[in-house]
Amino acid sequence: MTVSVRRATRAGGVAVGGGVVRLHWRLAQAPPGAFEYVVAHEIAHLSHHDHSARFWSVVERLMPDYERQRALL
Repeated sequence: MTVSVRRATRAGGVAVGGGVVRLHWRLAQAPPGAFEYVVAHEIAHLSHHDHSARFWSVVERLMPDYERQRALL
């Protein structure tokens, strides 16, 4: 997996093909938990390209308290 930090038009991040996750540089200013939530969210998108129950199951496995961290955004 590759993670890159860029200036992007999207606020958070995006998962692209080939195991690449791109994050907006402004996430570095977010609380650590919020940053970690975005990373977990985008990693889950590498295997599920939607917001299905299976997708949220992966997010929860990566970050059990993701709902609390998501609220920080």
